[in-house]
Amino acid sequence: KPRALAPEVSPEAVADFRLSPGWELKGTVVDGGGNPVLEARVAARSLDEAGKHGDDDSFTCLCCLAAYTSSRGRFSLARLAPGEHLVRITHPAFVSATEKVTIREGEVTEVKVELVLAASRDR
Repeated sequence: KPRALAPEVSPEAVADFRLSPGWELKGTVVDGGGNPVLEARVAARSLDEAGKHGDDDSFTCLCCLAAYTSSRGRFSLARLAPGEHLVRITHPAFVSATEKVTIREGEVTEVKVELVLAASRDR
């Protein structure tokens, strides 16, 4: 009768792996009066990845990191590679904003972005 062979594993075997380092982008999104903007989408993509996008304006690909702002307008994007990134902030009630941010190895980068009400831009 054939039998399945199971690999022999030592009870002392330990898997050892390391995740590549990444750095963090933190920030606050506010309106023109300095009030926090709740549930704004903040998406970042490396400028090194720009050529891999069919559309330079795309922030919905798998290589983009995204988060939503808290009730205090705060967000955090972890594990960004060092280098230049485009950060796009969107919210249905506001005009979208795009910022260029440099992430430096070993540092937390902090930004504050002010959004303009969509109705305000037509005035």
